[in-house]
Amino acid sequence: MQLLDPHFNKENQEDKRSILDVHAQLEDGSRVNIEIQLNNKHDMEKRTLYYWSKMYSSQMKEGMDYGELCKTITINIVNFCYLSHIHNYHSTFQLYEREQKLLLTDMLEIHFMELPKLLIKWRNRE
Repeated sequence: MQLLDPHFNKENQEDKRSILDVHAQLEDGSRVNIEIQLNNKHDMEKRTLYYWSKMYSSQMKEGMDYGELCKTITINIVNFCYLSHIHNYHSTFQLYEREQKLLLTDMLEIHFMELPKLLIKWRNRE
């Protein structure tokens, strides 16, 4: 694993500057972002997709084939209950066809680790 620069520079003057908590590249080329959020700012899904898209698109270089793009994984560790309708403390999201549950691609993977739910399981010795 190699740690990468967590900063995404602005391409245009009006772009938002982005700084990831942890940005890494695995041996197989996959990119990983680990974000830690202590407070619920009620924007996790949009923030997550924005950071994911920056990581994914930043791989593309002049003359590069789309087939060379690597899997991009976001891991959100949150200190609040984010997915109230899910009891598991760890949830994984990918791109699926809604009715057939067919995975479109494994290039996008988003994880949520909800610490309050983990703490409850730990207290109950599960």
